[in-house]
Formats: sequence, C-alpha cells, structure tokens
Amino acid sequence: MDAAQSPAPHDDQPPTTHATAESTAHHGGAQPTVPFQRLSKAEKRARKAESLKERRVKKREHQKQGRKKRVEGRREEHEARFQAMCPEEQAAFKLADKQSRDRRYNEVVEQSHRVDEALKSGLRVVMDLSYGSYMDPKEQKSLGRQLARCWGSNRRAAVPVSLHLAALDTCPAACLPEEEVHLKWKVHRCAGGVSDHFVKDELVFLSPDSPHVLQELDPAKAR
Repeated sequence: MDAAQSPAPHDDQPPTTHATAESTAHHGGAQPTVPFQRLSKAEKRARKAESLKERRVKKREHQKQGRKKRVEGRREEHEARFQAMCPEEQAAFKLADKQSRDRRYNEVVEQSHRVDEALKSGLRVVMDLSYGSYMDPKEQKSLGRQLARCWGSNRRAAVPVSLHLAALDTCPAACLPEEEVHLKWKVHRCAGGVSDHFVKDELVFLSPDSPHVLQELDPAKAR
C-alpha cells in the first residue's frame, strides 16, 4: 500500500518560503521605500519660508547670546578697573559713570519726546499699503523690511516726522514686519485708504520713478 501523500498546495496560496521572506522583510529587513512626491510651487515657497524663518530665529538667538557675552565682558572689565583704583579714584570713577548714565538716559527721554511731538503735529508722511495685495511674496517681505527701516530711522532722527500707515485693513499680513512689531511703533494706523484721511489736493506722491525733485514743503499743508 502506497504511503499517503500530502495534498498539493492550492494555486492561490503563496509558498511557505515566500511568506517567510516577506515576514523577514517587514520585521527585520529593508523598509519599503516611500514614493516620491512632487511639491507644488506654493508648497516649495511655504517650506522655504519656514526654513528661512527658523534660520532667522537661530541668528537672532546667536546675536542675543553674543550681546550678552559682550555685556558681561565689559562688566567684568569695569569691575576689574574699579578694584585696581585707590579710594579717591573710585569716588571720581563713580561720579563720572553716574554722569554718563544720566546723560544717556536724558538723551533717550528727549528723543522719545521729540517723536511724541512729531506724532501730534509734525510733518505728515503717509505710507500707502493698498498695493500690497498686488505684490508677490518676495515684494511683500521687502515692503515689511522697508517699513521697519523707516520707523527705525524716524525714531532716531533729529527732526522726526508723523508717520501714517494707510490701508491697513486691506494690507496682507505678509507686507508687515514679523511678530507684529509694528503695533509697538509710534505711528498713526489708518484702516481706510489715503484719500479717506487726507485732502486729495494737498497730497504729494513720492516715488523714485518720478522725474521731478521735491524742492520745498508748504508748512500749512504738511500738518
């Protein structure tokens, strides 16, 4: 009598060796490759902007740490010089240091007062932000940096002006400085357009493309 033979495997059942190989591949072998995904231009711009923002944050933190180290170094040098002096020299050093601090403080207070007065009654300069929606992302970022430079120059100017930001209600957020630092500026914020807040006949539009040079200002119309 012939020995009983095991039935042949069914056609749609994979061989045991294949199953073992597949199990090995999933648990201990090579991982399955992730299919390549092509990014759209908008996604590429978003990733680039995010990467640029991260680098900028790291750069600011590095600069902050550098300033902190320099301040600590000057403080240590200051203390070393002071300890090397005799009592009379220490007294004179303290007096000179106090006078220097008071002078710098008074300069800051006076400059802040000039900016406050200019905001109330100074020469009015309006920055029209109504064109922000027509700009591409690169131009919008450039506009934000220009606004920051304008404010930085004005708050240090010997004769500051009264800055106005017009059309803020329609201006894209990308046109404004990051982290909403403009909310701390001493400027007038206008929700409407330029013509909604100023007499049209009294406006003088400034542009680097104009062939005309502004020679004088009418004080009666500048305030």
